[in-house]
Amino acid sequence: MSLSVSDAEAARDLLVCLGDNAGISLSIDCVTQEGSPPCVITVDDLSEQQLETAEVAVERGYYEKPREASLSELAEEFEVSNSAVSQRLSNVERKLVRSLVESCRI
Repeated sequence: MSLSVSDAEAARDLLVCLGDNAGISLSIDCVTQEGSPPCVITVDDLSEQQLETAEVAVERGYYEKPREASLSELAEEFEVSNSAVSQRLSNVERKLVRSLVESCRI
């Protein structure tokens, strides 16, 4: 289903209301501006190990500015070398950026 609204909060409230009244769960898969193609970043190419490493890195604040966790701390948590964690995150970043660019080409 496609829904065009000018008020994002009203759209959210409508979906919640519809879901509650119908006894179903609804979710928003994509939000775009009118006339813009949807940009969908796929994570299908990520391995379980890569996804887990990325999730932990985000949770620990590795991607914050300034960083709240170091590569060494992540490596210690996964009991692998700094190089292994760096390579996993680099692969995740490469795949996600490529997916973003390919999806959002006009």
